[in-house]
Amino acid sequence: MGRTNEQRLIVALAAVDAVLLVMLVVLAVSLPVFRAAPVEATSPSPTSTGVMADQPTDFRMPSGNIACRLTEAGVTCMIDSFSYAAPPAAGCTGKVGEVVVLDADGARAPCPSEVSNPMIATDANVLEYGRWVRAGDYRCQSSQAGVLCTRESLNPAGFRLSRTAFEITP
Repeated sequence: MGRTNEQRLIVALAAVDAVLLVMLVVLAVSLPVFRAAPVEATSPSPTSTGVMADQPTDFRMPSGNIACRLTEAGVTCMIDSFSYAAPPAAGCTGKVGEVVVLDADGARAPCPSEVSNPMIATDANVLEYGRWVRAGDYRCQSSQAGVLCTRESLNPAGFRLSRTAFEITP
């Protein structure tokens, strides 16, 4: 006894459904899984978010005027244009204030000749206002008022840098 055309159509559609289901499972398994960037559990305020850096990280402010390199050993920021009076650096004949450093020795605006390789990638990612990035004990947060970088350890230190001000913070 042969099958009717209707029975053949049902068997064909069932076979197509089975093939499509297998293709869907294969596709779902082979797609990459996208995860949100890690956010520190103890962020300073409910509205700020950030990421932990596990390697040297270059970033720049949305204005493009300040760019920084953050590592587990500290942070170095360069500013293109500023109107503040930079603190004097002993024995320095170069222009002080374009480079700001925070490391184990604290925050300072060193003589440019004292800074090893202050070059920061010009195509560094933008650290949007209200966001932060952290490496080890060092953390920088972007805001419309500038960048605040701190060392959060037994001996805290930091600086706030903007076009109009460089302040060392406790």
